[in-house]
Amino acid sequence: MAGLTAAACGRGDGPVATELRFEWRAGEGFRGQVSMHEAFRDQPQAATLSYRDGEEPRMGPEIADGILRPKMGEVAKFLVVVTNPTDEPLRFWVTPHLPAPYSAERGLVIHCLCTGQQYEVPPRGVWTRVIEAGLIPEGATRGPVVLTHAFIAGEVPEAP
Repeated sequence: MAGLTAAACGRGDGPVATELRFEWRAGEGFRGQVSMHEAFRDQPQAATLSYRDGEEPRMGPEIADGILRPKMGEVAKFLVVVTNPTDEPLRFWVTPHLPAPYSAERGLVIHCLCTGQQYEVPPRGVWTRVIEAGLIPEGATRGPVVLTHAFIAGEVPEAP
């Protein structure tokens, strides 16, 4: 019984599972539809692709709840998917992620999409980016951690 209790509380012999919750916010004018999907093992981190209307994007099942549960010290790989429902190209960028609790940033390992890059989705097309995220033991947070990203329509602002 003590072993089960220790394992359930994260003090067992195996790696502790963490919880990362992803939230997507649409900034003013952003008309894309954002979803999260499982990535395939052979899809390289940061691979960013656009698909025209009628082309089939390569992605696994949707992660509808937006929650990843990687083991402590490991990263989970997934796809951020933006679908453009309009007849015009959709240009956007993504603000730096905001973790809650804020202290989670210290232990967060994330190869993200909020890099200051300009992205574009063709009319009625789909855009995908491979992301990796996890928590390291040296950080004080074990989870759950909520990571919020805002998608902003238009051009990336120039630095002053």
